[in-house]
Amino acid sequence: MHIHFLFQQIFLSSPTISAAAGPYLERAYIFDFHLNLRFSKGLRRLHAPAIHQRTLLQAIPRTTMTSNVTAMEVLEARLAEFQHTKGDIEVIWTPSTHWLSRPLRNLSILDSSFNPPTRAHVALADLTHSPANGDGSREPLLLLLAVQNADKPPPDPTRDASYVQRLQMMIILAQQLGPRAAVAVTMEPTFVGKARALRRWLGAQDMGTEAPKLSFLVGYDTLQRILAPKYYGSPDAMRAALHSFFEEDGARLVVARRDAAAYPAFDGGEDMPALLEEFREGIEERDFEEEEGGVSAERLTMISSSAVRKAVSREDPSWPELVPRSIAEYIRENGLYRQA
Repeated sequence: MHIHFLFQQIFLSSPTISAAAGPYLERAYIFDFHLNLRFSKGLRRLHAPAIHQRTLLQAIPRTTMTSNVTAMEVLEARLAEFQHTKGDIEVIWTPSTHWLSRPLRNLSILDSSFNPPTRAHVALADLTHSPANGDGSREPLLLLLAVQNADKPPPDPTRDASYVQRLQMMIILAQQLGPRAAVAVTMEPTFVGKARALRRWLGAQDMGTEAPKLSFLVGYDTLQRILAPKYYGSPDAMRAALHSFFEEDGARLVVARRDAAAYPAFDGGEDMPALLEEFREGIEERDFEEEEGGVSAERLTMISSSAVRKAVSREDPSWPELVPRSIAEYIRENGLYRQA
């Protein structure tokens, strides 16, 4: 099947036409766009329309010439399609077509609500500073957003950034982190489910190795949720799920170290130090770098997205210090969190 598109030229609101412009591109322009797709007989009737749509949605944001659709509209369409199909993992943005190195030995995942991304997220991403692929390259990093959360309601438009706005901020953050970082969404609400979804997704990517490791980069608050029995139904169910997570799914947790005295008791009488000891083979504690963007390592452990939202809403003049500069600009330009 051959599809030919010819769009009238429109000008860009951004002076820079490049991949680095990312979500700042307000308009895209496709000139004389040709698409040739050939399907096997079994795919023609059942899957051809969906493949056409997906191919176009992926092509539009990658072009340096544009159509008369905004970058946000493209993200909205891709997110709506993903939520409709209820897939495992959808990679929304990559720095290049060769983002995943082969053979892949380890994939780092920074899973968060990114509402908004903070300097603590940058520091978490830097916990994987050591090369892990044998060729001197830094291991790939996936910024992952769950659009179905185990313990958080859907975004409140009066208080939260929409999922599409979060994806735009994640792309900005990924560009800051460099060529190893990509952006994806998932429908899985739990870390155990995310690990299984990622394992299935990687199995379809031909990574050149049988079972690459999955390293989830987490802060203290996230670690609390992962080790909380209430999210599993019972302590026994939690242990069974976590043993599957660490052993069968080849996952581990890389945790920003925090003073053990700050760990409160969990429901059921369990405490953080005891659980860390029980699962020590799958949990690695690391220290933040001395500072990130002028913020001390000690303060980084206390920064949260909710703290940023509250600071913006009460017009605290220091709130921009809690987020990367490009994220602060995005928050201002889009009027986010004023009623948080």
